[in-house]
Amino acid sequence: MGRVRLYICVISLYMAAAGTHGDGAATETVRFGVYVPPIVRWALDTGAPGAEATLSIRAGADTGPREASHVFRLMMNVDVLIRAAVTPYRNREDARDELTTYWRIVDDAGGDRSRTGVTRRDAAAAVGYGTYVPTADFLPDALTVTHAPTDGAVELTVTARATPPALEPGAGDVERIYDAYVTLTSLPQTWLALSRPRPQRAASTPRQWR
Repeated sequence: MGRVRLYICVISLYMAAAGTHGDGAATETVRFGVYVPPIVRWALDTGAPGAEATLSIRAGADTGPREASHVFRLMMNVDVLIRAAVTPYRNREDARDELTTYWRIVDDAGGDRSRTGVTRRDAAAAVGYGTYVPTADFLPDALTVTHAPTDGAVELTVTARATPPALEPGAGDVERIYDAYVTLTSLPQTWLALSRPRPQRAASTPRQWR
């Protein structure tokens, strides 16, 4: 569950019981909660909960996988769920030319619980964290990023890998560029629980009327 900072000030009020004889008095405890609103903002803030990037690779004369990466920086003071939407690499000039694409995401905390990031348990449960998976299998469930009190930001690196067909020199083949798209959406996880116990009065002498 997410965490929201909540500052509580407890004040004891001393009220003398007017019109009584003796030292009878009453005390009440009042709890004031100061709510700190969640801050979740991408480094390139557009006012939207999502951040987008285009990853591009070029076909060349040699064969083999190629990859491109983008680093997303998220500033936060609460736990956050990250959802991802991705597309495979497609030829910039002909969208029908589509490559089998694999995706991976990592963070900069490396499992260090003193830093804001993905815990080892959440990393192990996330499909696509630290290992390449096909486009359709990438982060089917949201990725949990846990906020650490002394660290207000996390860097998430998303990488897409594919193997474009090799260009054939002298065959009139032109350079081909393939683009893939990724959108990360942040969902703040907030909760607020402020109990309101009944005031407890100290015993006092009965009021005497004259």
